[in-house]
Amino acid sequence: MVKVGLTREDDSLSDVRNVRLVPFIQLDVLYLELDGDQLVKFVTYENHGNYGLRLMPISEPSEIVTTNEPNPGSIYRTRELREISLGKIIEVSISTDDTGDIAEVDLTLQDSHILLIAGETYEEFDGSLRFVKPDESLLLFGQPEDALRLPWYDPQFKRQV
Repeated sequence: MVKVGLTREDDSLSDVRNVRLVPFIQLDVLYLELDGDQLVKFVTYENHGNYGLRLMPISEPSEIVTTNEPNPGSIYRTRELREISLGKIIEVSISTDDTGDIAEVDLTLQDSHILLIAGETYEEFDGSLRFVKPDESLLLFGQPEDALRLPWYDPQFKRQV
């Protein structure tokens, strides 16, 4: 489920997550189908003010939201992520933070990498974007090296890292 941040510009709505300078997709949940038709989802969780990533099984396929129709007033949209590679996952690497929460998951596919980070993007009053990790959303990078280029803000230290 894609989390969309909207801003008003000249009486029109624009999606601040689709600007070229933001090289990721901000999600609420990421559904995956594994070998053997097993369904799982990546979500974030909160742990005493810190956030981490969690992989959870899906027992009922009806749990997966498949409609592209938004709920009125909601910032959430569901869609297929055509901009990322599909394929067999051949390696999984995780990074934990100082508290032991899973902060990042790197999925290596046959021809690409996908990086998931527990984070969030906030639009400031001046129109600039603040990239925060850890935080409550999933940030999906189709090019993991793009995550290294962002000016990350760490809310625990209230400063950029």
